Amino acid sequence: MQNKLLSDFLKKSDISEVLDRALAGHRLGLNDCIRLVKSDDVYSMGLVANILRQRLFGDTITFISNIILNYTNVCVTYCKFCAFYRPPGHEESYTVPIDEIVRRVATSREMFGITQVLMQGGHNPNLK
Repeated sequence: MQNKLLSDFLKKSDISEVLDRALAGHRLGLNDCIRLVKSDDVYSMGLVANILRQRLFGDTITFISNIILNYTNVCVTYCKFCAFYRPPGHEESYTVPIDEIVRRVATSREMFGITQVLMQGGHNPNLK
């Protein structure tokens, strides 16, 4: 009954063939992935993703204790989507010195037991 309900529901989706292949255990190809990205049917994608996650991992949940360290907002790329960057010399621009980066990582490890550091920043021409 549950499989019939799922099948009937997914038939209405513009990406039903891709989702059916994923549910059948087939590896998705590039064209499948492009179809998923172009689709607005986020609900069906989430539903199928949850089913696949449940099959693979059951109710096991894991997490990583980490910090996100933005070491500089100086950038010369000027991406249209980015509201974070500042051009070189801007009054709000910054670059965190290495000793401060080390201090932040050490403090975060000591206080929170972090096991991962995600470092991100702009394309700062002064950093090599």
